[in-house]
Amino acid sequence: ANSNFIMSNSKDRQILFWRTEDGALEQSTSMFRDTRWQLPWTCILGWPVIGIWNDPNYDQTSIKSVCQSVPPDEGYVAVGDDFGCVKLFRFPCPSPNAPCSSHHGHG
Repeated sequence: ANSNFIMSNSKDRQILFWRTEDGALEQSTSMFRDTRWQLPWTCILGWPVIGIWNDPNYDQTSIKSVCQSVPPDEGYVAVGDDFGCVKLFRFPCPSPNAPCSSHHGHG
């Protein structure tokens, strides 16, 4: 992005865009679909991470963290969830049935 907007996610699963000039909420969200945001991607919602929500056990609060890998290998995104699982997806991940590598841990 060109530093004119900031993207955030709300607790009620909204993708919000804010103008940095005055802090106003931008009402037209579709204009940001193809925006290249600064790396790494860390929002749990957005066009390039639709596929991370592919687990049928997920509700709207199941994913807790998202972080895209950094150059030169920025083509991956790691996801942490409520079930102690870390999943690795290709990035961007716009497909609702995106494959992933899943690893269980403890916490």
